[in-house]
Amino acid sequence: MNEANKLICDRLGLPEPGPFSQDWEYELPKTFRTTEWVEKYITYYLENSCSMGEKEIMMTLLLDIANGYEKASINELQVKRIFDLLIKNHKIHWDLIEYWTVEESSLEDAFAITPKIRALKLRLESEMQKKK
Repeated sequence: MNEANKLICDRLGLPEPGPFSQDWEYELPKTFRTTEWVEKYITYYLENSCSMGEKEIMMTLLLDIANGYEKASINELQVKRIFDLLIKNHKIHWDLIEYWTVEESSLEDAFAITPKIRALKLRLESEMQKKK
């Protein structure tokens, strides 16, 4: 387990990854994917003391929760807040945007949030082109 994972688990009281865990953010049980927990994750993400590594882990977790929000007990407003954070911090999360875009796949074979991520990416690329 890396230091960022340890800090997140310690500060939020989350279960630590198991000895063979590789993708803690995707393995976290449903118990920790609720409206209440998403608010805690967003608050944690916004803290000044949150390191870049912690932000990357938290955004991965938030996007995974947003991807399954219809099955989770979070709402569209929280999904919007997650996307707003992603847009505001897109430079540090560009690899995640690329991952969730799944450009080589059709939408039928992609994630539930892929259409939104693709639209977000196009918008950001367009804005970046205008700034050049």
